[in-house]
Amino acid sequence: AATAPLVSWKREDVTAAEEVRALPDLVVLSSVVLLFFSEVPEERRRNLLELVSERRRGRHDAALSSMHHELACIAREMEPFVLEPGKLLLSKLTESDRKMDALLTKMDLSIEFFIEIESKIFLQDLEELWTTIQQESLTRKSWIREWDETLMKVEWSRADKITDVLRKYTVMLEEIAFLLSADVYRLINDEAMMINRVLLANQRAIAKLSFNLMKSEMERELSLQQKWQDRVKDWRLTQKDYVGQSFRSEV
Repeated sequence: AATAPLVSWKREDVTAAEEVRALPDLVVLSSVVLLFFSEVPEERRRNLLELVSERRRGRHDAALSSMHHELACIAREMEPFVLEPGKLLLSKLTESDRKMDALLTKMDLSIEFFIEIESKIFLQDLEELWTTIQQESLTRKSWIREWDETLMKVEWSRADKITDVLRKYTVMLEEIAFLLSADVYRLINDEAMMINRVLLANQRAIAKLSFNLMKSEMERELSLQQKWQDRVKDWRLTQKDYVGQSFRSEV
C-alpha cells in the first residue's frame, strides 16, 4: 500500500517499459508476436495462421500415431506373459492325465486279482489309490487357480502400462494444442473406453475358461469317485461270492 502512490507518480511511458521488463519471457514474446501480426496484411496473417495450424495438425497426428504404436508394443510385450502360463498349465495337465490314466488302469487290473489277495490288504490298497487320485485332483485345481491368478495379474499390469501411455499423450497433445483441452480429454477418453472394452473382454474370457476348467475337474473327480465306488462294490460282492463258494466246497 505504501508503494502504490510511488508507482503512480512515474511517467506513463516509463511505467509501461518497466512493466514489460517485469513480464515473463513468454508474455513478452506473445506481445511481440501480436504486434507483428497487427502489422501483417490480413491475407498473409491468415496464411501464417493456417501454416501454424497445419504444423500443429502434423505434430498432433504424429503423436497419435506414436501413441497407437506404443499401445501395440504393449500388446506384443504382454503376449508371452499370457501364452507361457497357458502352455505350462497344458503341459502339467497333460502329464497329470497320463498319471491318472495309469491309476485307472491299476484300478481296472486290480479287480481281476483281488480274490487272491487278503481282503484287508486289497481294500487298503484301493483306499490308498483313491487318496492318490484325490490328491492329484487337488493339485490340478491348484494349478488352474495359479494360472487364473497369473493371467489376472498380467491384465492388471497391462492396464497400468496403458494408463501411463494415455496420461503421457494427454499432456503431449495438450501442449501441441491442435485441439482444445476439452477435446483432447474427449479423444483420450474415447481411446480409453475402447481399450477398456477389450480388457474387460479379456478378463471375462479368462474367468470363463477358469470356470470351465474347474467344472471339468469337478466332473472328472466325481466320475472317478463313482468308478472307485463301483470297484469297492464289485470287490465286496465278489468277496461275498468267494466266501459262499468256499463254504459250500468245505461242506
